Amino acid sequence: MANLAPLTRRAYRKLSMQARAAASLAGANHAEADAAASRLTIDALNTWGEFVRAYLVCALEGGRTLGGNRVRTTFPKGTTLEAALRAHPKLLKRLPGARLTRRDEPTWFSKAVILDVFSAVGVTTLSQVRAALSLPSRSIDDLPTLRNFYAHRNEETADKARRLARRYGLAAPRHPTELVRIRLLRRSATLLEDWLFELAEIVDTMSR
Repeated sequence: MANLAPLTRRAYRKLSMQARAAASLAGANHAEADAAASRLTIDALNTWGEFVRAYLVCALEGGRTLGGNRVRTTFPKGTTLEAALRAHPKLLKRLPGARLTRRDEPTWFSKAVILDVFSAVGVTTLSQVRAALSLPSRSIDDLPTLRNFYAHRNEETADKARRLARRYGLAAPRHPTELVRIRLLRRSATLLEDWLFELAEIVDTMSR
């Protein structure tokens, strides 16, 4: 049976390592910073999404939180993820065929989707999940915008990424990478470094 402890340790460790790697963006040249920011942003959201997905599997299996409490859903213990999602087809990106694929599954890194899915399947730790997602951090909201730029580089995604600067009281940069490699006023970390450490804390809080 899966428990949240090993899942949390793995995701927390990976996100913390990615955050430390993001510290080097400030001193790198643009080409190096752009390549590193692209890799770190995409990898971090994949780490976060995989953790959320694994958390739900753990709940379906009746695993335990970091505090030792049992986490359950409204489904019988041992229900597969596919069966739970098929019971709520509106949660899927598209109606699946004979076999549910990853492309059919919800967007696991989205805050709104996480709350919709966990609420629909009746995860018993929903209040703790809500508390974690309500921490004072914009990482979950802003990382997908940056990720979309790196995954689909075009003027539209670049413009959306540049506009993130306004949320931090900054002028829009010429290139999105310039935003995440700067150190905010009175902070020693780069913006991307801050986001990734914050995401690691959300993972830990969510599993309590």
